[in-house]
Amino acid sequence: MGDNVSKLLSRIDTSNLRVLPRILVDIINEIQREDVEVENLVKIIGQDASLSSRILSVVNSPCYRQWGELTDLKRIIGVLGLSALKTIVISVAIHQFFAKIPEQHQSFLELIWYRSLHCAHIARNLAELTAYPFPDEAYLTGLLHRLGQLILLDCFEKEYPKFLTDHFDDLDDYSERACFGVSQAEVGAHLIASWKLRSFMADAVSYQQQPFEAIADSAGLVKIINIANQLSRLNEDNKNHVYEQVFSCFGLQPELLEKMLDDIDMLVEQSAGVMGITIANPLQKNIQNLTSQQQRDENHMRLADQVKKFALSSVCQQSLANVSELNALIALIQRDFSILFGFGNVAIYLYRSETNTLEWSAGQVEQDAIWSTIPVNLSSQSLVSKAWLRNRILHSFNIDKSSVERLIDRQICQLLHSDDMLVIPICSANQVLGVIVAGVKISQVKKIKANLYFINLFLDDIGKLMISLLKQSLTDDLLNMQADSQFRAKKLVHEINNPLTVINNYLHLLELKLGEENAREVRVIQEEIERVGILLLRLPNSTEQFPDQMQSVDVNQLLMDLIKLFEMGIFKMHHININLALDSALSKISTDQNKLKQIFTNLIKNAGEAMASGGVLDIITKDHVKHNNKDYLAITIADTGPGLPQDVKDHLFSPVASVKGKNHSGLGLTISKRLVDELKGVILCNSSNSGTELTVLLPKLN
Repeated sequence: MGDNVSKLLSRIDTSNLRVLPRILVDIINEIQREDVEVENLVKIIGQDASLSSRILSVVNSPCYRQWGELTDLKRIIGVLGLSALKTIVISVAIHQFFAKIPEQHQSFLELIWYRSLHCAHIARNLAELTAYPFPDEAYLTGLLHRLGQLILLDCFEKEYPKFLTDHFDDLDDYSERACFGVSQAEVGAHLIASWKLRSFMADAVSYQQQPFEAIADSAGLVKIINIANQLSRLNEDNKNHVYEQVFSCFGLQPELLEKMLDDIDMLVEQSAGVMGITIANPLQKNIQNLTSQQQRDENHMRLADQVKKFALSSVCQQSLANVSELNALIALIQRDFSILFGFGNVAIYLYRSETNTLEWSAGQVEQDAIWSTIPVNLSSQSLVSKAWLRNRILHSFNIDKSSVERLIDRQICQLLHSDDMLVIPICSANQVLGVIVAGVKISQVKKIKANLYFINLFLDDIGKLMISLLKQSLTDDLLNMQADSQFRAKKLVHEINNPLTVINNYLHLLELKLGEENAREVRVIQEEIERVGILLLRLPNSTEQFPDQMQSVDVNQLLMDLIKLFEMGIFKMHHININLALDSALSKISTDQNKLKQIFTNLIKNAGEAMASGGVLDIITKDHVKHNNKDYLAITIADTGPGLPQDVKDHLFSPVASVKGKNHSGLGLTISKRLVDELKGVILCNSSNSGTELTVLLPKLN
């Protein structure tokens, strides 16, 4: 089977698999931005399996081996750098532009994209819920799980689209092998394995369609991708079966899964909408693509336009690559404006702050010294000064040239050997550095308008280099000052924390001397000191939090509903008696009901499984419980089992091997702790050889 896959891959260029044209347009636009953000690049690249595959294969080639194996897109872009990333995107864009995607392939390309992005988001969510340590790796693997389909589309241009029409979401390895000698899972896994990553990504892709029993004891990533693949092609026929498998593997309740899938559906549909892609109801057995050919043609035209712009940008960058002096840059501007845009003579005026004027600047090519005798005052009515002040491209075609105030413009045109002129500002980071003055003819107006985008693109690179040359020494000084300031700030934070720690220790000793009843003020001071320390440490680490789905919840009723679910199952099977001590005065709280239900399901299930030979389960609720001087609603779940071993207690809320046998993942408490944290609550444990007691404290947010 390996020989079949190798022969198949040798038939195509796997570095140029199909990418959605709109994604190429978006990433080209982002790369060209002056304030390009890595987060935006990660977001765009992380939507397309082909582009991610291409970049992943490059960064894990021998050229970059010193960085180790990389599976995190953000770190990958950091290692590659924008220049290498731009080269990759240019090559993909040009290849795809000149090899137009067949119409029947476009539909399946969009459907594969839809399923891949869906699976990627599910994989990341499962990784985070189950405390898998590399959620970004899970996302990337989910994105690449249908990579083999893109390869088979290229290898079997006529046969594979027909096969996908009948089997798009009902794929199995056997039917693909029967038709093509290989399965898409094998092909994708083989290609990923060739990158020699220190990861189980290849295995995860290879076993994505296998029955779950075959991978029950495998690595976490393999299980996550198998489950994510099933959830990404959920329909009414397989829904219940898939939910049972997820519960068996990870202990996740259907309600939590449905909420997660709804959020992901909305996210993927928004991404599709931005790109003009329309997908029919994904719960149908065979999803349909409804994107119009007009929309696809528009995306292809955008890509064609961007390929042209990239070609010009590459020429500009090659010209500017070796420029290290200002007069060399002036000479290059004069030369390239004539070559690229067909202008006649060109002069450069740069701003001088000490005189508040625009002054002519000579390049390396010798020019008439008379230029230096006509500086432009910014208070004049010259077209040159107006273009600088307004930061706009201006021309002289419709201006009355007989006015005395325009004399300086007539003189500049005379030196340019032209009747008219075009004045173009040079700017960088909203700072106007000077202007380019070019001699033009009225017959060139149409050509100038057509080239305006390209002119601005050229000027972007010029402006960046010019400001660098003009302010190089100042920039070096500024960088040194910033580095020194950062070092001093870090040192200051460290020095502040040292006395805070000492003060806190002495306050603790003082609290012990005063006794519990007289130490309230001391505790207040301690809390404020701790808060100051936390604020100091968090200053550079502010993160955005997304709100929970809050609603009013009756906790007593929720617990009674759960008990009913367990009564005829694990409680009856293990002869477990239940004692309920529910506070009748318990008030409703505002919280996320699905997360709360998942927490108690895990805790009750764990308690029941701990009493395999029978026992008593106590469930107690109590309002107005104080913990660290805060008011909570407390829910206690206590069993009479054998208690937790010491090694489990040492790593209580970390994912470890379960002590309950091979069918248990050992993730129940890990997931519960994560969800309690998200609800801003607290979970406490007390365990001995006579049983285990877990208490969840929920904040009163009414």
